[in-house]
Amino acid sequence: MDYYSYILLGQLNFFYEVFIPLLILMRKQEKRSLPILRLAAVVALSAPLAFMPFFEIGPFGMSYLICLALAFLAGLFIFKVSALDVLFYVVEAFAIQHLMWDLLFIIYESIGLINQAIALSIYIPMYIGMYVLMFCFFPVSDSKNGGAKGRITEFVIALLTICFTYIISSLIPWYSEWNILYRLYVLLCCTFVIVLQCGVLVHSKLKERNRALEQDKIVLEELLSREQKKYAFTKDTIDLINIKCHDLKHQINTLRYLSDEEREKSLGDFEKAVMIYGNIAKTGNETLDIILTEKSFLCERYGIRFTYMIEGEGLSFMAPADISSLFGNALDNAIESVMKEKELDKRVIKLNASKKRTYLSVHIENYCTEKVKFRDGMPVSGKSDKANHGFGMKSMQYIVGKYGGNMLMSQNDCLVNLDIILPVPAGSGGLSAPDVGGEVQPV
Repeated sequence: MDYYSYILLGQLNFFYEVFIPLLILMRKQEKRSLPILRLAAVVALSAPLAFMPFFEIGPFGMSYLICLALAFLAGLFIFKVSALDVLFYVVEAFAIQHLMWDLLFIIYESIGLINQAIALSIYIPMYIGMYVLMFCFFPVSDSKNGGAKGRITEFVIALLTICFTYIISSLIPWYSEWNILYRLYVLLCCTFVIVLQCGVLVHSKLKERNRALEQDKIVLEELLSREQKKYAFTKDTIDLINIKCHDLKHQINTLRYLSDEEREKSLGDFEKAVMIYGNIAKTGNETLDIILTEKSFLCERYGIRFTYMIEGEGLSFMAPADISSLFGNALDNAIESVMKEKELDKRVIKLNASKKRTYLSVHIENYCTEKVKFRDGMPVSGKSDKANHGFGMKSMQYIVGKYGGNMLMSQNDCLVNLDIILPVPAGSGGLSAPDVGGEVQPV
């Protein structure tokens, strides 16, 4: 019985049995301009396939090859990818079509005598179910190198296998009748092609993920390296300030032997210079002192009121570079945020750290009238070049994760809050001493 005639409208059905899986597999690839119009054009131009007569050259159905070629051209017309990658997806789409068609015929032949209504009642839900399954579970790559370029050897094997399957499917009916063994063999070949193609996509996605992780690792290492260099440079600066302040104290004493007028004038100048020493933090942790001092000078310069209450000895379990990067990036973000406030009385930053049982709690808050968007507890960059921003936040997340902690950002009215919880290892000390506080008032 000619089951094919029950459901096929010329060669149009075969074309869509390949084209629809092709669209599903390529849906995340970069599309050309006006993709909807291009798709509509493909649908309109493919309509004449319903009237194209089926013709053969020997045992080979050339109508199938024409439809495959048209599906390939349609893929190139809609998607902005290479011809080799379109061919990759056409091979998988054809394997899916051939597997479904062969499976359909096994069902038809097991039923025996059927009519068109029965044939369509099996055909339509079966194909729709397959397309839904593909959409939900088949691996799909959005990378330009996710197709044939992912693993060329596997692609060549899949291409040769599907060509061999087509030849077998054409020759068997030419010399003998189909039987269940032949159909099962073709099903096995098509399944092999699909699994192989999906494996290429999975491998490609893993490569993309590993590449992204490797890039993040390089970025974080570079950030940590910069923070270490910045820490060393700032330490030298603070040491120089300490020396200068120490010298100034001695010079002030010598000024007492000058005349009253000269002494008073010089003392006033020197005392203003010595006032810088008041901004030097003394928390008990040298690294934190340097960071807080540097940010205090910066806040004083830009009219930012910066207050902190922290005992630096409680950070002894952290590496100096990690302390520098974590607190440096957090305060840089807060300073960048409050700098957007035109009213100076709104340029306020507060930093507190305290030990709660076996955890170190760090809280930083800053004034921010601008509405901040968050995703998974982290701010979403509003800058157009997102790829080159957010490294500071990634560095902070990396360090917090390194010590087994958690980090969360939120906004409450006009206050942006950063909360960090770090477990304190046993025997590493804690924040048992009175908190050391500091405040920078804008000049």
